[in-house]
Amino acid sequence: MESSVSGGVAMESSVFSDIVGQEIRLERRSYSDTCREFTIIRPKLSLRSLIGWTCCVWVIAYLLFLYTELSAVLSAAILVSLLGLLVHLHVFRVEEESLLVLGSLGLQRSSVFGSGRETSNFLEMWRIRDLLLTETVSGCAVHYGLCVLTGDGQLIPVFRGPQPRLDCLREIYRSVQEVLSRDRQCMSPR
Repeated sequence: MESSVSGGVAMESSVFSDIVGQEIRLERRSYSDTCREFTIIRPKLSLRSLIGWTCCVWVIAYLLFLYTELSAVLSAAILVSLLGLLVHLHVFRVEEESLLVLGSLGLQRSSVFGSGRETSNFLEMWRIRDLLLTETVSGCAVHYGLCVLTGDGQLIPVFRGPQPRLDCLREIYRSVQEVLSRDRQCMSPR
């Protein structure tokens, strides 16, 4: 765990693993007692994996070419592998996700994809009923997630890309609950 303070912002960084066992980094920034940011960063797409998948597609295409003797098969393989990579990076590959907790205002979720595309959603505090650690059983595997429970009963997952393990999620959950409880104490009549 690394800690530092710069410009009044306390920052800590820890290394965890995701559900597949790959290393992910959790960065915590504390701007004040009621404003904290949690960012989960996964490693960049490895060149070895990219080359491996590309070679597999092209070998299959070459075998189809030998069997059918159609040169269009090779062109299609190149096109499919390039389009597949672009779609994967732009839609599915989440490089980093963050949760910004703004005391009495709400929560902001942000995602940065492999292509550089960024998305953000903001949930106002009046819509948030609670923050929950959820458990999902799929076959023989148990997956944990951090979700926001809204006033109308909707569950909104916070981290969808990196899928951190329970130890990382617990740390985020405790810190966010601390901010939310501090906000609720300030809002309640005395």
